[in-house]
Amino acid sequence: MSRLPGYSGESAWPTVSAFGSHQAGLAGFGVADRSPDDQQPRNQRGQLGVNRLGDQVLVAYFHSISARTAGFTTIDIGAVATPTLYFLILLMIIGASPGSTGGGIKTTTFGIICAAIWATLKGRADVMMFHRRIPQEIVHKAFVLSALAFGLVTGFTMMLSSLESQNFIRIMFEVASAAGTVGLSTGDGGVRSLSALFSDFGKFIIIITMFLGRLGPLAVGLFAVRTYEELRYRYAEARVVLG
Repeated sequence: MSRLPGYSGESAWPTVSAFGSHQAGLAGFGVADRSPDDQQPRNQRGQLGVNRLGDQVLVAYFHSISARTAGFTTIDIGAVATPTLYFLILLMIIGASPGSTGGGIKTTTFGIICAAIWATLKGRADVMMFHRRIPQEIVHKAFVLSALAFGLVTGFTMMLSSLESQNFIRIMFEVASAAGTVGLSTGDGGVRSLSALFSDFGKFIIIITMFLGRLGPLAVGLFAVRTYEELRYRYAEARVVLG
């Protein structure tokens, strides 16, 4: 296949474009996720800590970014509504962008998965973003990385739920925060994190989760199961019915 005239080789534009669009999109979703419970007076339900619409948008925007990177907070996380906690969990799992010190599966991974789903719904064989075709190897790694991250958070959440007498969504929030190396916590009602109430073994699980989150689920998975033996044959193709 011949290249288009004027094409001089690889370009960083797809990564830069994906980075910018995914950052803007996730921040936009964060602003949109202002749960009705979060807008009620504090004595009725936990909220974003502000009443004016402009302040609510600003706080939501700040935390939609902070939940994926720094872990800073200007509100009482333990007072927000359950839907908002769940949305913050998703943002912590997605994490920061490639090349940063943040954790999570990374914004580009999430973007590739969305593009792959869209391509499948459109009946396209290739996954395309910003007028570029994404190699199938990268698409496969994106799905594997997401599955491993989901398994990590789900597995350790189930373990802690069977050990600790805490609310399930708050335990999941704590695990996702550790896996994404974020540092947010719903708290123990005082100045300590929720992990301070865990047993010694529960705290050990949180520590392991942070180490695995820092190394990256994909790196850990490849180290555990990767084989360097190249197969010299291919099996016959099988069509499996889905859905």
